[in-house]
Amino acid sequence: MSLVQTTDCHLFYANHELVTHAGSRNPATILQRDLRFSRRIRDAYSKSLEKRGSKMAVKEIGARAGTDEEDPSATVNYDFGDDLDGAVELFGADVIYSRFAAAATVDLQALIRRHLKGENPKSEKEIQVLVSEWKPGTSTRVRKTPQQKAQEAVEALSDDEKAALLESLMG
Repeated sequence: MSLVQTTDCHLFYANHELVTHAGSRNPATILQRDLRFSRRIRDAYSKSLEKRGSKMAVKEIGARAGTDEEDPSATVNYDFGDDLDGAVELFGADVIYSRFAAAATVDLQALIRRHLKGENPKSEKEIQVLVSEWKPGTSTRVRKTPQQKAQEAVEALSDDEKAALLESLMG
């Protein structure tokens, strides 16, 4: 369940339905089954925030349950805040730090894995040097050229497959 929190309004996405609760203890409920704010609701909500001096930083987030075009998909709206201060106000510093640390850990693990294997695997000490210079959010991945990718693909072929490929290329 995702939560967008403002001064007097909470928006929950639950079971593919949008439920809006006004700030009172006896909330009115509006269900919207297509997982999108209607333009009227979004505009009214945005205007109410503007009156209070808040901005709505809603982003559309989409996902597909597979890779085929026919697989089910959904797009939802979620307020992450306008910037770091807005996110801290919405979710709290502990949540923001926790999410940052989790994402940075995954990125750092990917860096370590990249250097453990490949053409020139590095030792733990060499990797530690790289990690000491690493900064979250930056990429140190060296991209292969199309020629390098093609060469690796050809090297992976059997002799018969190489001969067939050469014959097809020679026309």
